[in-house]
Amino acid sequence: MVWEPILWTDLKKPSKSILARLSGPRVVQFWDPDHSVARELKQALSSDETEGINRDQLTAEILWDDVVVYQAGQRWTEQKPSAAYFDGPVYKVISRLREILDRPLREESKSLGGSRITSSAIADGLPIPARVDRE
Repeated sequence: MVWEPILWTDLKKPSKSILARLSGPRVVQFWDPDHSVARELKQALSSDETEGINRDQLTAEILWDDVVVYQAGQRWTEQKPSAAYFDGPVYKVISRLREILDRPLREESKSLGGSRITSSAIADGLPIPARVDRE
């Protein structure tokens, strides 16, 4: 989860009570005051030809309130991974997101040990914003 300042209430990083809304072993939260993740993501998604991308969501100046899903094990390097799914706003696509995260991305993944998709890519080449913790 990447938090960034969009509304006037977002002038500083999210409080512990806000961070506590999302929890689980796969949840990592970052505060990105400069929108560096949104810029990198928009650039990568704009050139991605995957069918699961809602191109209408790429028209905003800054990406926010969107969901992006990658195949498990994808890593952000100089070559950005293809997204399996991108859409938003979150409240409109949450049911579809749950469907996607509850099944393997491709049937052939079963032959590869049933690899699953995850809600974020590991960022090797991306300038990572500061991680925020609930503690």
